Amino acid sequence: MSSAASAPALHPFAESFRKAMGDVFSQNFGAAWTVEVSHEAQKKDEAATVWFGFAISGDILGDAATQFTLQDATLLAKEFVTEPDGTTAEFSADDKQTVEQLLQKVLDSVAANLKEQFGTITPKVSSISAPTWSGLTIALHVAGAVSGSSFVNLLLGDNLVAAMAPKPAAPAVAAPTPTPEPVSDANQEAHIPVVNDNLDVLWGVDLGHDLASISGKDLDVLRKVALGLTMRFGTRTLTLKDVLQLSSGSVIELDREVQGPADLLLGDKVVARGEVVIVDGNFGVRVTEVAGQRQQLAK
Repeated sequence: MSSAASAPALHPFAESFRKAMGDVFSQNFGAAWTVEVSHEAQKKDEAATVWFGFAISGDILGDAATQFTLQDATLLAKEFVTEPDGTTAEFSADDKQTVEQLLQKVLDSVAANLKEQFGTITPKVSSISAPTWSGLTIALHVAGAVSGSSFVNLLLGDNLVAAMAPKPAAPAVAAPTPTPEPVSDANQEAHIPVVNDNLDVLWGVDLGHDLASISGKDLDVLRKVALGLTMRFGTRTLTLKDVLQLSSGSVIELDREVQGPADLLLGDKVVARGEVVIVDGNFGVRVTEVAGQRQQLAK
């Protein structure tokens, strides 16, 4: 067993047990009891001592035990059942059961005090022989009206010490830097860059202005959109007065010669030009120039 000098007095279970023992003894014996951690190990003759084991279950698993002298255990048992005249009797089986009940009260208080920090703790007291498992020994100096001053050894099993050890803080993990996906030749072909052909003001169409690349899949969707096209033979600017004077039979001269190409408009933008033709009795346009190709044609 480890010496008490190596046991931290502020271990959660040991500190809670120390406080609970003082409170429970004071309440049940009608006098003030003090329980403090001793800085010196107390060696006891095993033949003159009695051990009580604590089996800890619930959210925390582990073992603990406490060691009393036979004289102190007998005094506690007789006082607890109000038999002061029998203090000289031997430590009987009934006395052992009485001390177990007293220690169970202490452990129930310990479980209540540690619940917020460690969760549900279910302790069970039983009389045992000297523990064979290793642990941490803490000497408690107990002073009260019954036994005067004595020492009690509290042994915390290694499993209980480990179960209640502070959990190390998880190291901060930097977010991984996303690796850009390689662009394959197939992906490059699936995106159609829109190039600005620097169209002149007359055409008024700039297909490359502030547009992102359009994937082939998106383009398939756009191809199904129905668009209305308009053919324009020419234009003429009139004043409001001239417009009000129009009547049936009025002739308006346009800015385009008869043999000149007609404009094909999408909305208010010219997208193509061509020659006017007749198809099955309807006007048509034979496209001779498409917006975006004008600069290439000029070269």
